[in-house]
Amino acid sequence: MSKASLYTKFNSHLQLLQTDGMANGLIGDYVCPLCLASFTQQEVGTNVISEEHAPQKSLGGHKIALTCKGCNNGAGGEIDCHFDTLVKKIEFKKQVDGAAQIGRFFDASGRLVQSSLEYENGNCLLKIHKKLNDPKIDIGNLFAPGDTCMFDGVAVKYNPDCATAAALKNAYILLFTRIGYPILADRAYNKLRNFV
Repeated sequence: MSKASLYTKFNSHLQLLQTDGMANGLIGDYVCPLCLASFTQQEVGTNVISEEHAPQKSLGGHKIALTCKGCNNGAGGEIDCHFDTLVKKIEFKKQVDGAAQIGRFFDASGRLVQSSLEYENGNCLLKIHKKLNDPKIDIGNLFAPGDTCMFDGVAVKYNPDCATAAALKNAYILLFTRIGYPILADRAYNKLRNFV
């Protein structure tokens, strides 16, 4: 959905609550579902409001809500990346086609070779990344028959508590898109919002 259509959808929910006196302090034309900050229609048209993907874009999510830029960027940098790592670890462990682990190994002459292990059609393939490696490395002649190498996975940012917070954030945003502003007006959801 576009930013304008998302605004229209949720603004109509908010206006109904405000008209019925059930907004419970929610004011303005749009309220960020995460931090409850209020915005005017003019502000929604600027970059202070951004489209929220759920789940995050890197996992194939779609733009389903609007959040303020601070919440969107903050969640992306602080918690969403951990959820992304968790999902990718699970997919790699389950050998899902397309799952990959980025890493490196040293060739016979001791040069570092950037690569990844990727599952494709049920096979685990070692893929060499030409653009990330020294152009002098002859990728076609890295291995002789029977050669082995030690693949070293690259450490990635992961904190299980942050992954849990991101999963809850995704669930909360999905809930918001189904129910709308009544869940924001219900203070019972404050603990969930505060945790995220």
